[in-house]
Amino acid sequence: PSAAMRAEFQRHWDGPDILEVLPCKWKEAPEVRVDMVFGANAFYRINDIAAALSKMNKLAQSRVALVQTVGRPHANPLTVTTDGVSRERERADALCDVLDELHIYHRRRDYEVLRPDGPSKAALIDWVPA
Repeated sequence: PSAAMRAEFQRHWDGPDILEVLPCKWKEAPEVRVDMVFGANAFYRINDIAAALSKMNKLAQSRVALVQTVGRPHANPLTVTTDGVSRERERADALCDVLDELHIYHRRRDYEVLRPDGPSKAALIDWVPA
């Protein structure tokens, strides 16, 4: 994430002290064990989401937490093709579908989020790595 995003994340964090937030894109993250992996919104830009989610699961020691905006106009659905059939899926649903395929037990909770242009929804998808 950008320096501004890291600073904002740390400013609002109410968990244990953060020792370091890695200043890199997930695809470029080093193969190091970390306490927690946190990601937000841009998963649809990752070419191989199964590989990325597997890497998150492998490198996180205590938890992986992903936040995804749900619904239009802030998060248009994705077109997903399975067995030659294309259909629209909410981004959070598609992430959960891949986690299911990987047999990664996770939970999803949806929350209302206040935005300057009105209310929206966000999904928190998290799990404890195996």
